[in-house]
Amino acid sequence: MLYILLLFLILFAGIMFGSVLTEHQGYVLIQIDNYNIETSITSIVIMLVLLLAILLIIEWILKRIFNIILYTQNWFIKYRHHYAKKEHKLH
Repeated sequence: MLYILLLFLILFAGIMFGSVLTEHQGYVLIQIDNYNIETSITSIVIMLVLLLAILLIIEWILKRIFNIILYTQNWFIKYRHHYAKKEHKLH
């Protein structure tokens, strides 16, 4: 995953510096129904890199949340087994 992020950063840097050095920004036109989105290639690359970063952060947060939930469930299961064995030995 770090390798992919590094590749995106290199691609991003190449597009940024390449378009600035050649002074040709490029042009992107996205038409959906009656909507037109016009932007430069540099802007769309920046937006895509930011979107990728946001998705990676959301993925990291969700993994942390689900790991906490799983750890808590396992703790309760172990506690119940320990308590049941303790009660069984007393009787």
